Amino acid sequence: MKKVCSNGTFHRLSMSKKSKENNHTLFGSPRGSFRRPKTEKNSVTRGERGPIMIAEGSKGMNRSIKTGGATNRMSMRNERNKEMLLDIKSRAESWSKYACERMAERTEAAQESEEVRMNKEENQDELRARRTTRMRKVSRDREKNKEELEAEKVKRRQEWK
Repeated sequence: MKKVCSNGTFHRLSMSKKSKENNHTLFGSPRGSFRRPKTEKNSVTRGERGPIMIAEGSKGMNRSIKTGGATNRMSMRNERNKEMLLDIKSRAESWSKYACERMAERTEAAQESEEVRMNKEENQDELRARRTTRMRKVSRDREKNKEELEAEKVKRRQEWK
């Protein structure tokens, strides 16, 4: 006995085994599958699967849509998928090339900056050494000047006396 559901379709669970096997228009649902009305299967409106792509000027395509067959539709979909895959591959390749270039640039920049830093440190060391020698020189000069000044003072005093 076939149990008719509220929407006028037959319930799968109450169907006989043979009718289940023959009925290939089943689609899944949580409470078992429901039988689609046959008209929907061959209708042109595709609904969930997206709009039908009608290629202008291709008779075969239009014919397949009119008859409800899916041969040309499938081949077009396959073509589109192939194109998409190729596009993705090319994008990935170009991105990887770009990434490699960027990495190379970064490593070069890092090496340069390292060299610059090393040079700076060396220069700092040199400057420090120069400064210390200069400071020593200045202090020596000061000491000499002090001694000279003292000597001059002594001379002047002796001259005055």
